[in-house]
Amino acid sequence: MRGKIILPLIAIIALAIVSTFQISTASAHPLPGAIFTTLPDGSVVNGNIYTEKCDVALNGGPRNPQSHHLPDGVYDVAVTDPSGKIKLGIGEDVVTIANGRGTFGPISLCKLVRPSPYDTTPNPGGVYKAWLCESGQLFVHHDCKTDNFKVRPSAPPSVVPTPIPSPTSPPTALIPPAVATPTPEVPTQLPKSGGEPPSNGNDVLGTKFFLVAGGSILSLLGGFVAWRRKRLGVF
Repeated sequence: MRGKIILPLIAIIALAIVSTFQISTASAHPLPGAIFTTLPDGSVVNGNIYTEKCDVALNGGPRNPQSHHLPDGVYDVAVTDPSGKIKLGIGEDVVTIANGRGTFGPISLCKLVRPSPYDTTPNPGGVYKAWLCESGQLFVHHDCKTDNFKVRPSAPPSVVPTPIPSPTSPPTALIPPAVATPTPEVPTQLPKSGGEPPSNGNDVLGTKFFLVAGGSILSLLGGFVAWRRKRLGVF
């Protein structure tokens, strides 16, 4: 009776050991195939240096046809710094490989991850790491393919210096406004015979006054002389 119980128990234990061995052996094998960066039109093979973030596209598959292909399945995409510790963009979309193609792309990383474009790497050399991982296994190295690439840092905008006025010339606001010089008055009409310009009305009135006064004085003086001569009997 005891032997009948022990035999099935040994079989169960052996099956568990075999299953565990098979699982551990399967997980020990890395994901076959490879990924590469290129331009969105695929004109560059395994490019390494790019001008803009959205110039970087991802494609997959072996460079050598005899190499192992990426297996069929659904894959997640991410972008990190070179160490893989700082996440700069996480998959907005997935990559699907089917029918034994083993390849995909090129697909712009700006279409695969969010934010778009992905955040800037803290790496001083402008280096990033692209990830392609089996669905649900993001950042599990055995289930991922990675490729590093570099984006040239953007040049800072040029600053135009503000011109500084010369110390020898005062600012415009401190220069007093110019005072206009009065133009000398020119007579509108000169006498035909030349000489001084004609006098104004006041001069004419004064002249008439003196003429009238002078005539009156002469008349009085003439009357006094006639009276005096008559009084003296001198004719």
